[in-house]
Amino acid sequence: MAGSLPDAVAWCGRRWRSGTVVSFVFALISAPSLRADDEPDPYAGLVPGDVRTLLDAVTDDTPVASAGGERDAYNALLLFCLKYTTSEQLAAVARRDVTYAHMFGELRPRYRGQPVHLEGRLKRVIKYPAPSDLRDSGLSEIYESWIFPGVGNSTNPVVVLTPRVAPGVKAEGDTEGWVSVNAYSFKRYRYESHDAKGRLVNRVAPLLIGAEIGSPAQPPTDGENWTTAAVATVSAGAFAAVGLAFVLTWWYRRADRRVRGQLDATRAANPFDQPPPERSPFRVGGPHSLEN
Repeated sequence: MAGSLPDAVAWCGRRWRSGTVVSFVFALISAPSLRADDEPDPYAGLVPGDVRTLLDAVTDDTPVASAGGERDAYNALLLFCLKYTTSEQLAAVARRDVTYAHMFGELRPRYRGQPVHLEGRLKRVIKYPAPSDLRDSGLSEIYESWIFPGVGNSTNPVVVLTPRVAPGVKAEGDTEGWVSVNAYSFKRYRYESHDAKGRLVNRVAPLLIGAEIGSPAQPPTDGENWTTAAVATVSAGAFAAVGLAFVLTWWYRRADRRVRGQLDATRAANPFDQPPPERSPFRVGGPHSLEN
């Protein structure tokens, strides 16, 4: 090995006096640590930078704005999905680790503008003409899909807006089927709906914008449907517990009636009506014998 430890120590001493080592150590100490929020966004290049900049103006818990920065972001993302991307391209980059809870909860701004994959029951498709400013850019109609992600009878919808509809999907009206969707998370959207008593109330749901209504897909298999299996297991256990409690109650009451019957018979019986024992309880010839 070239050099020696004394030479290295001497070099460090010279550099220390010259300030090189001091500057290096100070730079290490003063450099900010790389937090999770500072890490580069791996999805930043999936939509143009100007579109991502417009997304900063999006406001949650409101209808889609009719003007201003949010409307510009809405129009830009719809036109981008119409002209510059396809459902296959979105499927290749869509995140599968983002769930309904992520897009609905407090961390939803972190996922705004990111492509998300979801599957669920398609319950309704509403087709309406595109606004005039979008028609001038080549978008003639918009499809509004109401999808209930997950398995079972979920009542939490996701709204997906697309400029196209996939082959094999009913393009308008109430429907029923399992679909696969890849779209950009846009905002938490406020809408009006009737409650169980027919009253009009405000609700919120994640709103996504994609290239087309998802293609028909197969619902999860029994092996993947762990929620349904868990519910079935819990229900079976509850029924078994109720049945066991009923059987034990019947058995204890039956035994209690038998004991009470024996006690009642004992109380009612005349002890002098019992036949004499075949042999005296006293030992013959013993200290307590009656024969002594």
